[in-house]
Amino acid sequence: MKNPKKNIPRAILIVTIIGGIIFIIVSYLAHNVWPDYNSFKDADAASYEIMARVGGSALESAFLAVTAIVVFGSASAAQASASRVLYAMGRDGQLPKSFFGKLSKKTKVPVNNILLISLLSLSALFLSLTLVASFINFGALIAFAFVNISVIVLYFGKKRKRSLRGVMKYFIIPSVGCLLNVVLLFNLDSYSKILGSIWFGLGVLYLIFLTKGFRQKLPEMEKDKDKAV
Repeated sequence: MKNPKKNIPRAILIVTIIGGIIFIIVSYLAHNVWPDYNSFKDADAASYEIMARVGGSALESAFLAVTAIVVFGSASAAQASASRVLYAMGRDGQLPKSFFGKLSKKTKVPVNNILLISLLSLSALFLSLTLVASFINFGALIAFAFVNISVIVLYFGKKRKRSLRGVMKYFIIPSVGCLLNVVLLFNLDSYSKILGSIWFGLGVLYLIFLTKGFRQKLPEMEKDKDKAV
């Protein structure tokens, strides 16, 4: 790839903008088709009810078939990426290496992590989509908030990029981003906030254990070390 330092961030922004525009258009059209969102028989299956209203059972069946294919592909990609993130963390000592940092001798894939992610994925059989989405959003919003805080600390604080442009890029914009994430976080339902807080608390306790009470540095992830397939 030519000039990856510029092109990869640029590609991420372009994909994010395109995805956001698509979601806005689809949401607008769906609202026009079915304005009263409280009248769905099942909120988790609202899209199928909308498809049935637009094109009858034929469109609903086609939409179901396409959704099954897309969900399978999305789940496979998520499982593959998550298992390899866990492997990298285990390999570099951020998680127990004996379990998370192992590769299969034959296939060179992190089998333990793949099986663990598969087991956790089975929770979808008994958890509602709303609860799962809220739980994921809790972690995502905290992560996004801290990314914005990290930008302020690193560039505005340590690197002292405090020109007019620097103040805008490295203080005002990330501050607004952090604030929006915090607002969204506090507007999640109480059940997801309780579960998310427990999970966050366990993570803090593990961090204290790993750093021996913050007396040692956290092991850093290495980029070019025996890569998983």
